[in-house]
Amino acid sequence: MLTLAQIAIIWSTPAACADIQATVLRPKPYEVIQREGFVPAKAHENHPGGPALGFGTVHVEADFASDPQAVMDCRTVALAGAFGHGIEWTASRTTRSGTRWSASIQVPAGGWYRLEGRWRQGDRVLGTATMEPFGVGEVFLIAGQSYAAGWNDELTRVEDPAGRVAAYDPKQTSWRIAHDPQPSDGRGGTIWPPMANALLPMVRVPIGLVNAAVGATASRQWMPKEPLFENLVTAGSDVGRFRAVLWQQGESDVIEKLNRFE
Repeated sequence: MLTLAQIAIIWSTPAACADIQATVLRPKPYEVIQREGFVPAKAHENHPGGPALGFGTVHVEADFASDPQAVMDCRTVALAGAFGHGIEWTASRTTRSGTRWSASIQVPAGGWYRLEGRWRQGDRVLGTATMEPFGVGEVFLIAGQSYAAGWNDELTRVEDPAGRVAAYDPKQTSWRIAHDPQPSDGRGGTIWPPMANALLPMVRVPIGLVNAAVGATASRQWMPKEPLFENLVTAGSDVGRFRAVLWQQGESDVIEKLNRFE
């Protein structure tokens, strides 16, 4: 006959086999991946099967010490009030270097989403990982001078309760909700949160802002081969794909022109 102590030991044994938690390195919280395959004519609500908002190729990187023969699965779960819809568990085609696992998955435009990953051998799950939120939507690169960078008097904010307008910080290589001040060289306000507040209901996907603007700069300083142009290229390369460059400029050019006539 078993004692109560023995029963307790037997009952607790499965906990030792619990899944090991892994770490998602990419995408990062609040990251927005540029969508592709968007056809405006198919995006209206009465389109057969619902609005087609496009998709994004999401590069997943995770850190997990596991048998190289393990299979890595990924899925995305739409968070409350999200645009779009997630995907079910999908066996990913992965590459592995040491404990670093890399894969690419195709995710419908929308968000915010939660990314879930698991490593398994057959039906046995070896480890799991989660990260949230991230989205697939529209990414804009920002350039220009003071007011683009953040030198307005009034600080403005993202109005979406879920914060589906995010800003990339190139120094920290991280994303956050795009409230002013922006992660740029200015500590004041910008037009970018109000712009995104107006745009979000129309595009119906998260918006990412990548601000490379610098105060007190003239248009000539942004020409190819100039340092600011190279900074702009680097910012675009950091996020991979983006929809367009938004430019706010003028004051320094006017001052330079006036100085030539003095």
